Amino acid sequence: MQPRTILAVFAHPDDELSAGGTLARYAASGANVTLVCVTRGEAGEISDPGLATPETLAEIRTQELLTAAKALGLSDVRFLGFRDSGMVGTPENADARSFHQADPAEATRRLVALIRSVKPDVVITHDVTGGYGHPDHLAAYRHVTAAFDAASDPLQFPDEGPPWQPSRLFYTAMLRSFFQKMRETLQAAGVDTSDFDRPEMQRLGYEDADVGDFGLDHRK
Repeated sequence: MQPRTILAVFAHPDDELSAGGTLARYAASGANVTLVCVTRGEAGEISDPGLATPETLAEIRTQELLTAAKALGLSDVRFLGFRDSGMVGTPENADARSFHQADPAEATRRLVALIRSVKPDVVITHDVTGGYGHPDHLAAYRHVTAAFDAASDPLQFPDEGPPWQPSRLFYTAMLRSFFQKMRETLQAAGVDTSDFDRPEMQRLGYEDADVGDFGLDHRK
């Protein structure tokens, strides 16, 4: 029996942790797991100037991702080559090289080529909300979903290899109960949690009953 093959596509280094337990579990069971990072996190926030500069951030985050992947038992890590889009309203968000600004056909083509090369049984990526609305997460949702549906069509991107249809597409999902537990933990530590009352925070996450054991299923 052939081992299962899983393809996980996330926007930035550290996004892989949203499915880290799942990826580690299946890698440990003998599945072939390919982790793809769309960008190298060039526009991420630098919380401590002693850790990185804008010039070194991409390389540092790349190495952090490779280290995390090794800890999860993943050996196949790839980068899609787009630039981090940053948050809405930032200069990075208007950069033509960013994933958020990418031509949909080009982004889908690269992902179709990836799917046809890896031949995964299952694909995992960001959900329709992007978790917290990051432009790159939203773009990953759109383009990975389009590629999942196009990869089996021989008339679409015929130069990118023989058609292949993965069996399932799952989206990662954050639960509202998780945010509630986070708030309770912070309150117990004496941290001000009033930000959780903001309307946009109230909309984050899904009800537990809406999410299956493996996240949100594209087929349902």
